[in-house]
Amino acid sequence: MKPAASETPPPGDEPSSHELLARRPAPLLRVLASMLYDFLPVAGIWLLTSFVLVLANGRAIGGAPYQTLLFLELFAYFGLSWVYRGQTLGMLAWRLRVEPVPLRFAQAALRLLGGTLGLACFGLGYLWILIDRQNRSWADLLSGSRIEYDPQLGGTWWST
Repeated sequence: MKPAASETPPPGDEPSSHELLARRPAPLLRVLASMLYDFLPVAGIWLLTSFVLVLANGRAIGGAPYQTLLFLELFAYFGLSWVYRGQTLGMLAWRLRVEPVPLRFAQAALRLLGGTLGLACFGLGYLWILIDRQNRSWADLLSGSRIEYDPQLGGTWWST
């Protein structure tokens, strides 16, 4: 049976055999290392926010509104990075990328939810990479995306 014309990709859109060989599922250690790198800018954003709020209020801060603000900042960092660039700063350093690119905001929200649950369960969501045949974490499975390692990635954050 011949595939319909709409099912075949247009000429030139298929990845080359070299690109297919270079890209592969991200190893667990690279994923964990990129998470450690990503902790640094997130911690900086949170410290700056906390400093400004303490200065503005003149006292210690806390409670649900503060925690909600911190979570929104976390989502902004990861969500915008995944949607607009396909990678965070930590992923850039470790030559990782979220596929498919571009990621939709709904997928980014599901990735963040899956990642949060995976960490909250003592890291089991990320250890799942060692069990899954396609090296997917809970975040990958929940969002319908995946983290790939490409040794040819690199450069700078602002390069295209």
